[in-house]
Amino acid sequence: SRHAYLTAEQLARAEDFYPILKRMARRVRKDGYARAIANAKAELKAAGLAPDYVAIRCADTFAAPPRARGARLVALAAVRLGSTRLLDNLTFSL
Repeated sequence: SRHAYLTAEQLARAEDFYPILKRMARRVRKDGYARAIANAKAELKAAGLAPDYVAIRCADTFAAPPRARGARLVALAAVRLGSTRLLDNLTFSL
């Protein structure tokens, strides 16, 4: 696990990563894709995590996400914390 490369302080910051992805997935339904992604990037930065990318894609094809309800999506993100790059994802439905 990449967490082995983190200090105790960095590990505490890394704990914010997945909850931010969960909030982004919830926000998509209310705010749309662009706003949910922008909010997630701002939250990651505020938590001391430097985003490399934050995206929402179709879970099956990784194509741009559809607007249809019930679509299976995946939230994807990579952040830097010190010299370590952390990756996470979350599958959800619209």
